[in-house]
Amino acid sequence: MADSHAYALDFDGVVCDSADETMYSAFRATKRLWPDIFPSDEKMHPDMLLDQFRRLRPVIETGFENIVLMRLMVEGVPEAVVLTDFKPLRDEMLRRVDMSAAELQELFGGERDRWISEDEDGWVHANRMFPGAIDAINFCTCPVYIITTKQRRFAELLLARAGANIPPERIFAVKTGKLKAEVLKQLMAASGSGGSTVWHFVEDRLETLDIIMEDEALNSVLLYLAVWGYNTAPERQRAAESTRVRLLQHSDFMKMQ
Repeated sequence: MADSHAYALDFDGVVCDSADETMYSAFRATKRLWPDIFPSDEKMHPDMLLDQFRRLRPVIETGFENIVLMRLMVEGVPEAVVLTDFKPLRDEMLRRVDMSAAELQELFGGERDRWISEDEDGWVHANRMFPGAIDAINFCTCPVYIITTKQRRFAELLLARAGANIPPERIFAVKTGKLKAEVLKQLMAASGSGGSTVWHFVEDRLETLDIIMEDEALNSVLLYLAVWGYNTAPERQRAAESTRVRLLQHSDFMKMQ
């Protein structure tokens, strides 16, 4: 009997190009929380920060970090420093402002909820699906799952509005890349196929794929780095040199079956 296949996909950076909406939401949340760090003459418009945010987006793993990143940008921390030292900068920032990751996450999600309540269409349109991604999901003959660090209600809304044929029970929202590994193990155990299902995991963060590779229980999972997502040239080079990770081109993703 031929092996069956199943696909687990990251959402942001694989299916959805959410960088614009994320930047605007982070700008709004940061300005609401710390208005005093912004120029008093109102000359700093969010559009001025969009290109820089996209260049720095690869450092983000989960929602609350966008507020931290936005504050670092407003404070003028050099991009090279952010790219290499984001985690210690993030931890130091939390100590400096005396706030927890959970508090910032609630604020970030609340800002998105506020935008949606005011202008749902505008919020949805600020999140663009990568070309062909929804068709690739809908026409795939194998089961497709979403494993995302995005809060579940936002991923579900975007997928529904985009017309993706993914039932809610196949959408998993977690807080970290490490927890993505746990979801993969649960899905493999639940497949009940005696190991005959070939699992494919598509992710745009190499650090998350590193976590997967450290777990022996996931040795059979085929791993792909989505080159069109939020990753850097050095990360793509490191993936190309890996014996486990495959660089996935957008054109090949469209052939998912």
